[in-house]
Amino acid sequence: MKAARWPLSIANALLLACCAWFAWHELFGLMFGMGESETSPSLLSGALLLVTALGVVGFAIAALGAFSRVRAFGLLGLASAIAALPAAAIFAWQEIRVIISISNSTDPWLRSWYQAHTWNRVESFLPLVLDFAAICLSVLWLRQVARANALRSPVKGSAKLHS
Repeated sequence: MKAARWPLSIANALLLACCAWFAWHELFGLMFGMGESETSPSLLSGALLLVTALGVVGFAIAALGAFSRVRAFGLLGLASAIAALPAAAIFAWQEIRVIISISNSTDPWLRSWYQAHTWNRVESFLPLVLDFAAICLSVLWLRQVARANALRSPVKGSAKLHS
């Protein structure tokens, strides 16, 4: 691997590993929410759970393969980020609703207990931001791999196509 490719590969591997960790926690949050609800889970919630689980596995595999120049790992990272995006959006929307309800409250105890600047508030929005960053970085990584493959000379002995 050339020295110019290392920074992007390291950033991609770290970002995909962070996304895998957050998607893992989102997966357990979804399972807890489905188990604690009084209604039976719908087909859509089961599909969301399955897609998020596949996103976790895809993130882990793509993070391990981020140092290779195989396009499949970049596509897997991109697909995993897209797969985990709905769960991240659900958790971010849930936090927005909590922040709005606390800010509309007149109870001083509630406002002092749930402050909007704590790490838990930031942590709820971080998976969504990291998933968007993983999508952008995976696209950038795929473009870099495609550009490197296009610059590579053809195999010796191959015949040129004539028009």
